[in-house]
Amino acid sequence: MAGIERKNIWWPAILLTVVVVCGVTLYRGFTNFNKVQDELAQVRQTNQRLDAENRALYRKVQRLRGDAKAQERAARQEMGLVRADELVYNDSLASPKDAKPAPVGTAPATEPSKGGE
Repeated sequence: MAGIERKNIWWPAILLTVVVVCGVTLYRGFTNFNKVQDELAQVRQTNQRLDAENRALYRKVQRLRGDAKAQERAARQEMGLVRADELVYNDSLASPKDAKPAPVGTAPATEPSKGGE
């Protein structure tokens, strides 16, 4: 009879151990699941932002391919280019951080000479 009572004592201990291990595992799983859900939300938000940027760039490319005025505007604003028959005026009062480099292929603006120099 003593052997039967010993077996009865181990079953509740084993069952309690299994329940505790399952509880800890589930808790860690839910915690990890919540972290993954947060990361997924951030990735989706980043994808939406990048998709909007891609669509804007695609529209810009389409405008540049089909519109000569859009090409000229982009060349002037983004690359600082000027036509061959245009003069470039550099404002000497502008601070160095506001100054843009002279476009390639253009002569730098010169100051008029004073008097008999």
